Amino acid sequence: MKPDDEEARVDPSRTSRRTRETRRKLVEAGVALLRRADYAAVPVAEITQLADVGLGTFYNHFAGKDELFDEAVQSVLNAQTERMATLGQADDSPVTTAAIAMHVVLGLAQSDPAVAVVVARNGLRLLDAEAALVPQARALVHAGQAAGSFAELDVDLALSLVGGSLLGGLHTWWSSPELVTPEWTVELVARVLVALGCDLGDAHRASSSGLDRVTGRDAG
Repeated sequence: MKPDDEEARVDPSRTSRRTRETRRKLVEAGVALLRRADYAAVPVAEITQLADVGLGTFYNHFAGKDELFDEAVQSVLNAQTERMATLGQADDSPVTTAAIAMHVVLGLAQSDPAVAVVVARNGLRLLDAEAALVPQARALVHAGQAAGSFAELDVDLALSLVGGSLLGGLHTWWSSPELVTPEWTVELVARVLVALGCDLGDAHRASSSGLDRVTGRDAG
């Protein structure tokens, strides 16, 4: 029996931890490579070298590079949900919370431009993923509806409004960055909030406050 087989027989949890660690390293390598314009052309051998794992292990975890890079993007988006939580305050209304969340996503254009480009290019596929921002957005819509801040829209319709608008905003930044000013971003988020059923004045106030929170413009 090989040493690895013996180790797995004696302590399966150790093998499981090693498997999770290998996958984590591959995803981290994928995240790093997303910041290269030619990431899609990077050979698997370079990915595994960067991850410091064996070449043969790659296909134990992913069917191909597309699957790896999809998970890498999801990893970046997961980090954005954590950032949303740190920016929130206990007394925030659902409208303010939703505005902050949308500004965090749009803020990828400044905080991580290379990943923002990947999201802008592949975002429609990412909207199908029940990971990262999708469950978060679903919860925000439910909270806004429960508070009477949003109209009783079908939640999937509401998610289409939000997701399509945010992807459109990132695409506009990618194709015509000179158009995307703070005022433009505030207006975009406010109009999404209105589409969800929020009063226009409240939407503008929440959007402006949300951008201040995300960018630190109100830190002084």
